[in-house]
Amino acid sequence: MNATDAITPSRLIEILSLDTAEAESILFDRMRYLDRVHKLSYCEIGMICRTVEQYLLHESRIDSESGKPMSLTRWIRNAAPWSYSVCFSAKRDVEELKDVPAEQLAQIPPSNIGTMKILSSQVRSNPAVIEAAQSKSNKDFVKHIKDQFPDQHVTSKHIYRFSVAEDQAEDCDAALEWAIENDIAGSPSEAFHRMAVTALEQWKKESECSTR
Repeated sequence: MNATDAITPSRLIEILSLDTAEAESILFDRMRYLDRVHKLSYCEIGMICRTVEQYLLHESRIDSESGKPMSLTRWIRNAAPWSYSVCFSAKRDVEELKDVPAEQLAQIPPSNIGTMKILSSQVRSNPAVIEAAQSKSNKDFVKHIKDQFPDQHVTSKHIYRFSVAEDQAEDCDAALEWAIENDIAGSPSEAFHRMAVTALEQWKKESECSTR
């Protein structure tokens, strides 16, 4: 059994009929494969989108709705309907980090891309920094930069976890996509921050007006 083969319910039954150690080994290898794909897919997506844009490859596919060659936006929407906004973010990040060798950049997980972007070109091109970005968690990577390059003023990330109703999600997705498409933000996290700042400023103004 190959680690690249998807685990389906029927395949799980087949795996569980094997020797315990063999079953564990198959599932362990599959988890390692999925973890690696998740870690490395972000920059690969960015490189693909950037290449498609640079060489106008999207025009080779005909839009079924208009009958005309696809724009880059339509191409990405059709190629990756579930990760549309991520594609634009990845493309922008790859463009911003063009001073990092492509083969090295492809090995950096998305959690460390944001930190790499705020480093100076000289620092992020440092082989030791690239290696740390590839191998360390964001927390450890930020600590490494703070220890080795204190003048870079980096900060670690804060993860938000919450859910919204389906109709609310549509508004949130539309706002995030609009901000990215119109260059208001370069990533979903940056768009979220811009939305929060804008909303806070607006609420404060409304509060001041209501108390006058």
